[in-house]
Formats: sequence, structure tokens, C-alpha cells
Amino acid sequence: RGWAVIQEFSDRGSMTIQRSSIVIAVGNQKGGVGKTTNAVNIAAALGQSGYRCLIIDLDPAAGATRNLGVAEKRFAGTLELLTANESIEQLVVTEHLPHGVRLIPARPQLSELESRLSRFSDRTRLLERPINAVRGDYDFIFLDTAPLAGATTTVAAYSVADWILLSAFPHPLSMGGLTEAFNDIADVR
Repeated sequence: RGWAVIQEFSDRGSMTIQRSSIVIAVGNQKGGVGKTTNAVNIAAALGQSGYRCLIIDLDPAAGATRNLGVAEKRFAGTLELLTANESIEQLVVTEHLPHGVRLIPARPQLSELESRLSRFSDRTRLLERPINAVRGDYDFIFLDTAPLAGATTTVAAYSVADWILLSAFPHPLSMGGLTEAFNDIADVR
């Protein structure tokens, strides 16, 4: 995936470029290791360089939402994206964010996701529809995951991502979280 170039030659020999987002899940099964810090700051740096970035906050703790200065209870967000068939365009927050960065915010009610989903839902495919709908609208889509291996949003992020960025500190618990994350990624994929 990544950047795809499709050549369509018209009568004048021009070329059309079709862009496809690079989807990056940022994770580790241990909290406090810099997942949100990495997602937000890498997106902000890319935004300053002219790239269009979307961050989807998939953690009920709403770290990316709070880190970007967005009030958790002010906007609908990830919960509605995954349960109410709302589109990313309807939910994206654009105001007061770094240049080139957009956000789908989270709030604590995201922890109710399991009870709101049908028992027949394929949790590995929850993010496919919304991500595929905007793949041409953003250069990079960052999925900031919860520090829980079994969290539905983490499983869905690992399933849909093109790349997975695992954050860790040189500490036994943080490194142990990497091992768990590798196992979870292998299981999901």
C-alpha cells in the first residue's frame, strides 16, 4: 500500500496521481511508554512538513484528545465512528490543532464499546470501513491504541494498519509489553 501512482494518459499525455494513506497503529500493551506522545508529535511534525495527517484516538483514556487540547466531552468521536456508522468527515475535529493535523477524539465512554457492539461483529474489521472511506484524503492516519491487548480498538487497529509502531522504554515491563504486542499482532493478522 502506501503511495500508489496510477498513470492515466489523456489525449495530452498527462499523468494522474492517486494517493493512498499510510495507516500506522501506535501501540504497546504497557501504558505510559510514549504511544500517544509518539503519535501526536510525529503527526504534528509531518503536518508542519505539508502532509495531511489524521489521528484516531482509540483509547478510552483519551490521551491524544487531551494532548491536543480538545475537551473530551465536547465532541462525538471514536465511539460514534464504531457504533453509529458516523463518517470520519462528520466527526473530525480541525480547530486549534497543529497545521495539517485532524483528530477523531475519544472520551471515557469508549470503554462501553464492547456492550454496544453486536455479538456478531467482527472486531478485527471495525476500522476497515471508516479507514477505507478516507484513504485518499490523508497522507498518514495514526491509530493511537489503548494499552490493553484484548481491547477491541487495539485488535481492530493492529488488523487494519499498514505499519505498527511499538513504543517502549528500556525497562523490563515496557519490553515485556512489546513481546505481548508482537504475539497479539501475529494473532490478529
